Amino acid sequence: MKKRLKRWIPIFLVLGLAFGLRVYHLANNPPALNWDEVSHGYNAYSLLKTGKDEWGRQWPLILRAYGDYKLPLYAYFTILPVSLLGVNAVAVRIVSALAGVGLVWIAYLLSMALWQEQRWALLAALFTAISPWGLFASRAALEANLAAFFFALGFWLYFKKYDWGALLAFGLAMETYNAARVIVPLMFLYWLVDRLKKKGWLAALKLGLPMALVAAPLFFQVLNSTGEARFFWTTPLDQGAINRIEEQRHQSSYSLLITRLLYNRPLYFLKYVSRNYPQHFGLNFLFIQGGKNYQFSLPSHGLLFLITAPFFFLGILIFARRRRWTWLLWLLVAFLPSAVTRDSPHALRSILILPLPMILIASGLRGTKFWLREKSRFGGALVLVIVTIGALVQFGFWWRDYWRVYRPSYSWAWQYGYKQAVAYAKDYYGDYQKIVFTKKYGEPHEFVLFYWPWQPNYYQHDIHKKWNYHAHWYWVDAFDKFEFWNDWEVKEKLKRDDGEKILLITSPGNWLPGGRLVKKIDFLDGSRAFDVVSY
Repeated sequence: MKKRLKRWIPIFLVLGLAFGLRVYHLANNPPALNWDEVSHGYNAYSLLKTGKDEWGRQWPLILRAYGDYKLPLYAYFTILPVSLLGVNAVAVRIVSALAGVGLVWIAYLLSMALWQEQRWALLAALFTAISPWGLFASRAALEANLAAFFFALGFWLYFKKYDWGALLAFGLAMETYNAARVIVPLMFLYWLVDRLKKKGWLAALKLGLPMALVAAPLFFQVLNSTGEARFFWTTPLDQGAINRIEEQRHQSSYSLLITRLLYNRPLYFLKYVSRNYPQHFGLNFLFIQGGKNYQFSLPSHGLLFLITAPFFFLGILIFARRRRWTWLLWLLVAFLPSAVTRDSPHALRSILILPLPMILIASGLRGTKFWLREKSRFGGALVLVIVTIGALVQFGFWWRDYWRVYRPSYSWAWQYGYKQAVAYAKDYYGDYQKIVFTKKYGEPHEFVLFYWPWQPNYYQHDIHKKWNYHAHWYWVDAFDKFEFWNDWEVKEKLKRDDGEKILLITSPGNWLPGGRLVKKIDFLDGSRAFDVVSY
């Protein structure tokens, strides 16, 4: 009993570290909830109270949200914490935080299944716990992070030959984040072919038919308007790309046939992917600068620790030498959703690779230790100690900058200020006939709904609600006594005011004389976010 307890204590300590890092002041960094997070939170609250999303659809299989059509599982998983903790940042983000801890546990299980050596499994789990890639994503309400947990869980279950459990986990991943809808079918196609070769048709059908049933609803979603909307917001073949193709055709000196063969959408897409895909294996993306989007990684910091870079690539070579083809396929296909979309390389769209990089790093260190053991008695242990300490030191610098630099410098990117603005509007709600928010920083109606929080049943049946659909987006312009104006329309609409008492929450200086500035709301770097003006 004591031996068994002694064995479990180290992994519980690592999991405790992972949990602490992910929930420490969870509501305060990232510095505010962004519009996707409040959308998850309010839809969870709406489902809890009415069984319907904000648009009045009963237990939907996809959330319309702003017209970006979010997959539903993150919101569904958020119902329980919202019911226990209320409508707040911790309730919205705790699902992602716990999924991040779960990834640490899966890293341990996968490594144990590979090597049956606890020390290396603990090392992989430790690197997963402190990795900037997973840690950053675990502190925001990102459905991609939850999908990464389900995908890794499915991989482990399949590795352990629990086919039905793997199917369930992969199915959940595909209902959580769109990248899984690219990766899971590719993985299963490989497994089907492999099973067909080794065990015959019957064994392949036993795996393929249940998977087809799991995936069937996804094809209908991809082919209808929801799939079209997701394609519009992520495809590199936007109107700008189409215009460039047309321009190249007009400038071409080749014959019409050759011109069409050289300049067309499929070839443009292939060039885009072939240019961007290799960048995901580059030092700059993985170990130095990280992704381009500062909502998914810390600027000028790698997603993985630079000191571990040689062992990551060595781990790939070791897996290739030992013909761990399924693991290498995971490595190769995980970057595809990022490579075929805009803003590539993209830290979030690549996140389903976790925790494989940490396992590869542990494998590289393990191979190095065994090789050095033949040369020197203490050489392997020394390298292991140096790399582990170096990774912890680099983590310390990352953690410092995450709090001291990122939080104040990038509060604007997280739409900081809406919570304070809504709180002021709530306090003085009865004093005004109309409360107006600028649309400059996103979709203000969702922040009002969340931070109030507004009763979902009232919102769903509000006769004063006004909205319209254009440019692949659902724009809410009013509900109750709230109106939401485009920033460039504020002054013009104020001129047409019919004498109503108005509370205006607008961008700095964007108001007319005659109003009284009653409150200033600043970003955390001291720059102005909102002027609150009374008319």
